[in-house]
Amino acid sequence: MPRQAIRNEGKGAEQLLLQLVENSQDSDSSKRGDAIVTVDGVGSYVEIKYTTSNTINQVRAVKFIPLVIYSPQMPLHWAVLPSNEVVRLVFEKARGQHTELALECANMSLSGIPVTFRCSDEALSDAVHNAIREARKYSELKRKMDELLAELRGMETRYRAAVRDALRTGDAR
Repeated sequence: MPRQAIRNEGKGAEQLLLQLVENSQDSDSSKRGDAIVTVDGVGSYVEIKYTTSNTINQVRAVKFIPLVIYSPQMPLHWAVLPSNEVVRLVFEKARGQHTELALECANMSLSGIPVTFRCSDEALSDAVHNAIREARKYSELKRKMDELLAELRGMETRYRAAVRDALRTGDAR
């Protein structure tokens, strides 16, 4: 059977989360997150990862949204990390996954996630709601991640133009 695109591998986990988490709905923007969960009247994006190994790929701490991991082979199938904990776990990495900056994109190991973040199907809704509330306490950290993301986007735009110009200069010789 052919492998699914990475962006589609977690669709089953996303559907399961939508069934188990109160006030959740499918995302209106895959760039911002995989689901939206409304807590205290405010919708928050959530990233959902599915893994059957010890590796969680393409974790983007810079988005500053909670990370929900579904791992069916573990006794407690779910791990729910508030966005501040996602930042904390990838912050010390020397470099990212396919990038120089770990906060932009990193891989994580399931075994490196503290057991306090693991939960059952029955506890998932409360865990997600609590993770969203916890992250809201870190407004300055969110601001820094927003600034970093804006800077990365600006840098991409500037360097795309600069490299295009440099390529044209080389072509003119």
